[in-house]
Amino acid sequence: MPATTTLFPRPTAAKPALQELGEERRESARIRDVLLAMAGDEPVQAYLVEPDEASFTQGDRPGVLFAHWFDTEAPNGDRREFLEEA
Repeated sequence: MPATTTLFPRPTAAKPALQELGEERRESARIRDVLLAMAGDEPVQAYLVEPDEASFTQGDRPGVLFAHWFDTEAPNGDRREFLEEA
C-alpha cells in the first residue's frame, strides 16, 4: 500500500491566552474585561459575559465569540456594541 502524504497539514490549535483586566457584576451576569491573544495574533481587548455563579452549574458551557465591526465615528462602533443585550 502506498504511503499517504498530507498536502495541507492541519495546524495545531493553541488555546487562547486570556488576561483579566477587570470585572463588573450586573443583575445575573458577570462581565470580565479581558485581553485575548489567539494563535500568535496581537492581543485584543474583549468582554467575556457569563451568567452569575448562582445561575449555572460548574463545567463546560456553550459560548459565542462575536467579532464586532469597528468605526471610530460611530458611538457604538467598538466592543461595547452588544454588551447591554448580552
